[in-house]
Amino acid sequence: MHKNTLLAAVISISFAVPALASDGNITFSGLVRDSTCELNINNEGVVSTLIMPDVPVSELSTVGATAGETPFTVSLENCASTILSSAYVYFHNPANSDETTGRLWGTLNVQDNKLQIELLTSDRVPIFVGDEARQQANANNHFDFTSGSAQRTYIARYYASGPVLPEPAFSIVGLDIIYM
Repeated sequence: MHKNTLLAAVISISFAVPALASDGNITFSGLVRDSTCELNINNEGVVSTLIMPDVPVSELSTVGATAGETPFTVSLENCASTILSSAYVYFHNPANSDETTGRLWGTLNVQDNKLQIELLTSDRVPIFVGDEARQQANANNHFDFTSGSAQRTYIARYYASGPVLPEPAFSIVGLDIIYM
């Protein structure tokens, strides 16, 4: 009697074991860093407000007109890495940028006003906000911090994508430092 009960238990357990199969793989990849740099924007730390000049609306009366160029700096300081020696800035803000031009909307009233803010590298190459591949490909957006620090100058300016109305300018862009 005990043998039949034991045999029945063994048989029922063997049917209860799920079948195992491998349908794919996941590869995990990463980097353990020894340190990163301290970010400093316009000597104000990690948060900065860039005051752009007042300009007359007449300077932005035609499509493609620009005005109010304002330089700003992004610095990497106290870099003590022994593994990494370069990085680039990734500017992003999908909610506040024109995804067809890569420029930032320049007012809170984006439906009526065509004011945009364009970011440029120091050599005047436009930065397409939100497109990391384009920003990474731009050599003038790269930092070499083998000496322990590095700095880049960028330019912000008003850009007319259509008829600009007189109104306060306001925009926000985020930035990430991507280490390589």
